[in-house]
Amino acid sequence: MSPLESVSAMKSYYNCGSTNDHDTLLTQTEWNDMLSLSNSNNVDNAFVYFFGAEWTSSQHAHYVTMNPSSTKKDAADSDFNTISELVSWLSKNSGIAQHNHPARNSGGTDFSNPSNYNETWIPLVEFINQNDWHWNYYWDCAAMSGCTTSLNPHVPSGQVAGSTKWIKYALDNGVHLGFSCGNDDHSDLPFYPECYTGISNPSSLTKQGVYNSLKARHTWAAEDKIFMDVRVNNGSKDYIMGDKFSTGHSSIILNYAINAAPGRTITKVSVFYNGVIVNASSYSKQNVSGSLTLNLRSGTEDYLFIEAIQNDGRRAWSSPIWATSNLGCTPNCAGKQCGDNGCGGSCGSCQTGKVCVGGICQSSGGNSTDVTFQQLKDDITLPHEMSPLPIIPTTWGWSYHGWPYQNQCGPRNFPDDGSDRYNPWGQIFPDPSTPNNLNAGFELGPMTFYVKRKSDGKWYTYEHGLPIGGYVFTGGDNLPEVPNTDWNPIPGPGGGLFYKVGMGNWETDQGTHWWPDHPWEYIKNSDVEHIAVSMTARIVLQDPNGPDDRNQAKYLIGIGMDRRAASGCCNTGGVLMSRHRYLTNEWQTFTMSSICPDMVEIEKPPIHGGTWPLTAYSIGPSSQIWSLIKGVFTENIIKEITEYFLKV
Repeated sequence: MSPLESVSAMKSYYNCGSTNDHDTLLTQTEWNDMLSLSNSNNVDNAFVYFFGAEWTSSQHAHYVTMNPSSTKKDAADSDFNTISELVSWLSKNSGIAQHNHPARNSGGTDFSNPSNYNETWIPLVEFINQNDWHWNYYWDCAAMSGCTTSLNPHVPSGQVAGSTKWIKYALDNGVHLGFSCGNDDHSDLPFYPECYTGISNPSSLTKQGVYNSLKARHTWAAEDKIFMDVRVNNGSKDYIMGDKFSTGHSSIILNYAINAAPGRTITKVSVFYNGVIVNASSYSKQNVSGSLTLNLRSGTEDYLFIEAIQNDGRRAWSSPIWATSNLGCTPNCAGKQCGDNGCGGSCGSCQTGKVCVGGICQSSGGNSTDVTFQQLKDDITLPHEMSPLPIIPTTWGWSYHGWPYQNQCGPRNFPDDGSDRYNPWGQIFPDPSTPNNLNAGFELGPMTFYVKRKSDGKWYTYEHGLPIGGYVFTGGDNLPEVPNTDWNPIPGPGGGLFYKVGMGNWETDQGTHWWPDHPWEYIKNSDVEHIAVSMTARIVLQDPNGPDDRNQAKYLIGIGMDRRAASGCCNTGGVLMSRHRYLTNEWQTFTMSSICPDMVEIEKPPIHGGTWPLTAYSIGPSSQIWSLIKGVFTENIIKEITEYFLKV
């Protein structure tokens, strides 16, 4: 069967797929043909088709990639024949993989060796491959569960009990893997699928939407078109297949809804808890649902999943959900009025009109520096609160919303072209109704940016302190700097920087743009998976004893990130541009990230939770700070300023 015939056949049965031939068998010409097929056959909201291959080394893995290399790679290459080398390649090419036929003696995965797996870039494991079930040598049932321990009816060739290649062994030893299937069809036409990988709650039927769900393990494996919706509630929130969470409760509620394939019925649903069936329910209906309360072990991670069986014997398995009860830990609410107690519980809640910032209830004014997951999602999905027109041309992509916007989100794929200098920046547009003789203006707090690296899957935080350099610009295609205007802010009452329309000849029909005085961070482009930016700002009075005219001071703020050539010359492309929002009288944190909304709670950028409460930069006499800022900047001084900010 040719790749083209394979794609055509898949479209009859699947919403998404990939043709994964053994990499060592592919020629460069065949590699190129598959690249072309992955582009020409991918149609958003109809059929998602990935480029992929089967990595064929001492163990096997099927992988797909969002950004495939134009040069053929295979496990015979000296830099591509170990798991760590595969992971490095996947991270650079926005790829993910699944462990292929893990329990087979030939090409399987020995999960007793941590170097054989990587949860970030190989998040899935084939529960079923052809007719082999790779769970365990037997199906173990607990007493009073309603089932009887039995042998695996489809043991992989040559495998025995007690092997460290079983999926059960991996899960029992703390490896987090979602379930998938491998059709592994080496035959010719006619094609008929032997199994399916279901995807739970993808943000969209696009490559990015499917990729995000696969990487988050939001999957199930099935031998037929069996639909599974499995969720766990911790008392306040639902978690879906593939999720991990902690709870302050000793029990959780498992809910499931399962639909058999057309013309079939579900006959049994079994609940696996830490690898053992603890409940088996019998049915004879096409669509079934149920609920079960499960007790958790204190301080230990537990995993659970569901197996459903049709009347024709075909089965489906949901990806595990991992839950940890912190009931046995000691809560710590010292100095806190609210927020997390460190054990999944709460130190209290705040009254209406106040929000929890760093464990203290503060007046919200409708906003606060505390950053929630919802804010991070809103900042990439919602349009500007006001468009910065007419200063910004209507032809510009960010004149109405931030960038990347909605379906443009996801992992970055910047080339290693030398443009590896990253600098955050911000800008403010006054509302045309804002007079230039007010007592009120705005105060800017610290600016920070964050990078998640592909090489190790970790977030790194770069503190940049207060913005220093800047200029005033007019509208037009190039946003030219206005002659005879100065960006010369003064110390603000909260330790930040104060500026307003009227200072430095700044007029209301102009915008202002600023950046840290020492902005550059050198980061290898191909190692950048995600970037986020944050900073704080508010409306404030220049003279606290003067008139309170803050209600007339209306400013729209946005933040972003650029990357430049190593020489410092020439902007080679914007990385981020936030949704623009109005400032208020209360400190707010403004954010932007490259993370898609459905992945925010998976990726967990470190700005979640309010990294800059007001006390973080209310650092004493403004004159003392200003003397440091206006002095000669060196890396040591910047380090001292950053450390000083963090200590207060």
